[in-house]
Amino acid sequence: MIPRGTADAAIHEQGRRLYDRMHVPYVKISDYKAIWAGGKWRDLCGRVKVPVMIDLAELDALWMGTEEHAREFAGGFAASGRVDASVVKGAPHCIELSY
Repeated sequence: MIPRGTADAAIHEQGRRLYDRMHVPYVKISDYKAIWAGGKWRDLCGRVKVPVMIDLAELDALWMGTEEHAREFAGGFAASGRVDASVVKGAPHCIELSY
């Protein structure tokens, strides 16, 4: 899920170890179905009243890291007084683990 060259080799090893133990993609797919599918996310996001910062990873293997999706997601936070949304160019899934 994190392309080679975007994170330290130790991160890739930890990712492999976690994947083998937890079957992470299946967990994330079930999260997707429970929360994101069918527009349920709009209702949940629409309740948020605090400021929101969204950073989508351009090279994410799970989510669509495009300007269009950043705008769409930001639009769901209608009750928030401030929403900043952007795409982090060259970043993989789990931005916090990458270079």
